[in-house]
Amino acid sequence: MRLRLTIPFHFDETPMSWVSRLAARNGVKARRLCHDFRMRFQDVVDGDTETLRACAELGGIDPEPLLANAFKKSAYRCWTHRGQLLHREVLRRERIAICP
Repeated sequence: MRLRLTIPFHFDETPMSWVSRLAARNGVKARRLCHDFRMRFQDVVDGDTETLRACAELGGIDPEPLLANAFKKSAYRCWTHRGQLLHREVLRRERIAICP
């Protein structure tokens, strides 16, 4: 299924950012958008391949760039991003709001 209201994917964007923008374009928060389509936003955060492919289908984009920019959960409190292992202590998760 593809949403009627979609957005482009920016080449350097993370899946979390893109899904959040897609949700905002459709008038909901990211967790709600995922829940409405029987997905978990945490799986987007953790780089789950099937979830990211499903999100790409919803947004009408090629899933490969989304997968390439994902932070994939690789162990407890560890993620891999583009081949680099990152521990939770070096990652900062904050709510960010920008007025374009």
